Amino acid sequence: MSDDLTVYGPRPTEYTVSLLPHEHPEFRNFRLVIQWRGGDRWAITDGFHQCLSRSGEWGWEARPSEREDEWIADNRFSLDEAIERAPQACIDSYADSYAACLHKWPDFLTWEQR
Repeated sequence: MSDDLTVYGPRPTEYTVSLLPHEHPEFRNFRLVIQWRGGDRWAITDGFHQCLSRSGEWGWEARPSEREDEWIADNRFSLDEAIERAPQACIDSYADSYAACLHKWPDFLTWEQR
């Protein structure tokens, strides 16, 4: 019976960009997530409930049943667009916090040398 089954995938459904290396213990606090939303629609999110609009503003992501076509058009990107926009959005979102961490803890980036 298992010979009749077709397996699809794997399919990447999420990409992460961060100001810190993935191995850093504070990585999650300085990252954005590009998440697949069906078809060629991707959201740039904070990994929780906010997503980036085309104008660069952050807002709460509406429930699927409450998302109107206009909202989807303003808050979804092609994968190429999302990959292009996410690094700058990450810098814009976290640069001040990043600088504050470096100021308070000069060895913040070299945590592995402790």
